[in-house]
Amino acid sequence: MWGWGGALPYYFFLSYARGTIDDEVEQFFKDLSAQVRDLAGVSRNEEVGFLDRHNIVLGARWPDQLVTALSDCSTFIALTMPRYFNSEACGKEWWVFEERLRRYEENTRGNAPMLIPLIWVPSSRMPERALIRQYDHERLDPAYHEDGLRQLMRLTDQRNAYIRAVSLLAKHIVDQAGSHSLPSHAGPLEFNEIPNAFAAPSVAAPHGETAKAEQPSPPTSRYVHFVIAAPSRKEASAAKLRNDLSFYGNSRPDWAPYEPPLAIAESARTVASEQSFECAVASIERLPERMQFAKENNQLIVFLVDAWATKLTDHRRALLDVDTWEESPEETETSAVMIPCSAEDDETRQHWRDLSYELRKTFVSRFARSDDRMFRPSVLSLPAFEADLRVALSVAQNRMHVKGVPHQPLPEDAGSPPRPVLDLSALPGT
Repeated sequence: MWGWGGALPYYFFLSYARGTIDDEVEQFFKDLSAQVRDLAGVSRNEEVGFLDRHNIVLGARWPDQLVTALSDCSTFIALTMPRYFNSEACGKEWWVFEERLRRYEENTRGNAPMLIPLIWVPSSRMPERALIRQYDHERLDPAYHEDGLRQLMRLTDQRNAYIRAVSLLAKHIVDQAGSHSLPSHAGPLEFNEIPNAFAAPSVAAPHGETAKAEQPSPPTSRYVHFVIAAPSRKEASAAKLRNDLSFYGNSRPDWAPYEPPLAIAESARTVASEQSFECAVASIERLPERMQFAKENNQLIVFLVDAWATKLTDHRRALLDVDTWEESPEETETSAVMIPCSAEDDETRQHWRDLSYELRKTFVSRFARSDDRMFRPSVLSLPAFEADLRVALSVAQNRMHVKGVPHQPLPEDAGSPPRPVLDLSALPGT
């Protein structure tokens, strides 16, 4: 057996953003595996590639099979799309393989093109570490660069271009596996301890470390900061906040209020990506700096609030600042506040009267303004959250166009050329 359970590593590890119409990912994996088997001369029963079919929940333990495959695989294929670069799990998978590749290239002083970002769906902007490793080949059809590999799969008239792309990739994989032998990843792979290759340093830093607020470079107005106002499991336990702590993770942004337990930050990232926003996820630390930076650069902030967090002193203080952030109550908000709380969370439902009272004391201005598109005090399901977030991002962006800070001031009058005046005397008949 070539892969799992055998002595030799997989030829390739296929990394993709979960939920990306997985049937098409499965078909591509099968097509690529078949080509690799033919070129490598192994039997049809051999597993030459690895595709993880689990939805990794933030804070959960990586499956042993994924850890083994990622630690030892020969090449790493990333199906890139906007959602890929917003996925915590994909960023961590990329980081593990890139570290293996970096060690190998430092030791051999050579270049090993074994980390291969494929254009699955075109992205308007890509992280620098992905751009420098772009997989290109002179024989690839122009439609691949314009529309991505997924579209080649879908269109009948692009079938030959898709087959050619898969064949060229399979040859590249087999050639590189035969030419280079990467070191295995040293040490255990714990999901929460691995950096996200695509995150700003403060997003990747665990709670408790001093972190600088992310500052996108260059600043872009189509950017949203998701601030998670929720405790970690350890904090919630120490404060005896509630009995059921299953909704919390090892860090504050791991909060997962809905079933199945997927961190609300991941759902928010997905919606932002669909709306062509770049984004960052953080907790309430250094919140004034983040809010000021967002304001100066016409960026959006969405606060995702755990109702139970209003009972924690540091969170309550931060949320009171959020409520009074706008300069005057008459100004329309360009920040949104959403309070996800699952209808299936019995403990929250039983204590909702008390929690609702705490929320009203915390968000006095928000309740008074009743802007139901930018303030959602009770979002009972994940589909409702995603729908409400899409509306909030759209409304906030439109308001930002009106209210935003101008970055190109008008020139001063001094030294400006005089306005041209039409000389009527020069016209015929005057």
